[in-house]
Amino acid sequence: TDVPLAEKGVREAEEAGRLLREAGFDFDLAYTSVLKRAIMTCCSVLRGLDLMWIPVTKHWRLNERHYGALQGLNKQETVDKHGIDQVTVWRRSYDIPPPALTKDSEYWPGHDRRYKGLTDEEIPLTESLKLTEARF
Repeated sequence: TDVPLAEKGVREAEEAGRLLREAGFDFDLAYTSVLKRAIMTCCSVLRGLDLMWIPVTKHWRLNERHYGALQGLNKQETVDKHGIDQVTVWRRSYDIPPPALTKDSEYWPGHDRRYKGLTDEEIPLTESLKLTEARF
């Protein structure tokens, strides 16, 4: 689910950027996903680095793993619905994805204009870590 970065996360990311700057790090280009909290993290780190001016490339393939039909549920709701053992399998295994979304789900990324131009086959309905890695 695409939620914004919490204020604490914004402060921590900016501090991380400041520490990187103090350690002598410098960058010419930044990469991030198309998710709000990743973009906000990138901007906050760049602010701390005093590099807000460098180009930022955003790409959906850098998004976090897609949890399929589990999207929109918090951890406790997921455990209540599926049991801790099954949730642990989905979270810890490399090649076992959670149940897939359907394309009519409000959480299917194909409804979002950020994914315009992608075919339905390119837009994940669910992902294991293996499938996430295979995006590239």
